[in-house]
Amino acid sequence: MPEARNGERFGSIALDADISLQMIALVDVGRIAADAFDNPAEFIGKKIEIAGDELTVRQIAEAFSRVDGIPTRFERQPIEELRAGAEELANMFSWFEGEGYRADIVALRERYPELLTLDAWLRKNRQQPCRAASGTGTPA
Repeated sequence: MPEARNGERFGSIALDADISLQMIALVDVGRIAADAFDNPAEFIGKKIEIAGDELTVRQIAEAFSRVDGIPTRFERQPIEELRAGAEELANMFSWFEGEGYRADIVALRERYPELLTLDAWLRKNRQQPCRAASGTGTPA
């Protein structure tokens, strides 16, 4: 996410505000991988989709606002504009909008109840405001 300016955080993304995105924290990828190594007979030869949360673009913006109090919003970037500069990225966003990931988050949470939601990840990983923004130049 871009830094806040004038008390607001704004980003653009080539998706409609009501498109859902599945996401997963890196620490959760590690937990699931460790489980696969600990239980090879259960995982060898199988593919599973993994995710810890699923939110719409609008809900993602709301999560950022909720966690740090900075109003956050996304504007839809035209896919043609993105395609002009980054064809593969545009293809990815088209795929997100048309198909997207389909991990069974309910089943994953049954096995891995500690999977982080975006809110939990943001609370755990958000950076503290820096006094440089207020002119003192030292971390808060």
